This record gives sequence, C-alpha cells and structure tokens, in this order.
Amino acid sequence: MLPGAYSVALVIDGRAVQTKTMNIVMDPEVQLTGVARTAFNALVMDLHAAQGKGTETAGKLAALNTELARVAGQVDSSTATAATKAQFKT
Repeated sequence: MLPGAYSVALVIDGRAVQTKTMNIVMDPEVQLTGVARTAFNALVMDLHAAQGKGTETAGKLAALNTELARVAGQVDSSTATAATKAQFKT
C-alpha cells in the first residue's frame, strides 16, 4: 500500500455504519525510491489479483470434485458398460 490518506468504513449489511480516515506512512527503515516503490506496489497488486483468481478457481474445482464424486456412484451402479465405467474412473 502506498503512503497516503485512506478512508476506511465499517460495513454491516451493505451499509457503512462508521467511517474514519487512516494515514499510511512509509517505514523509514525501508529504502525504496519512488519508482521502486511504485513497481513494488504494482507487483503486490498483481499478486493479490492472482491470489483472488486462484481462490475462485479452487472453489470451482472443489465443487466439481464434489459433483464428480456424486456422479461416480451413479455411474458405478448403472448399467453402463465396464469400459465406460473404467473411463469415468480415469
């Protein structure tokens, strides 16, 4: 997060019930030029976006896995051929 004044809100049921200003200052121990700081912030934002996409994908894969497990039982107990059942389990 780049230094500056930010407004933060406590949101309950989609309504901001309290808002405050928060001033973010750079750690004086961190020695970054303005350009390096901007590049670092861009990298962090890219990583944050990638993490969000990964989390979304993981949720979809978990749902798919649950559905496959449900269907596997149906296929296994169905009248499908042994070859079809074997392909499904692969």
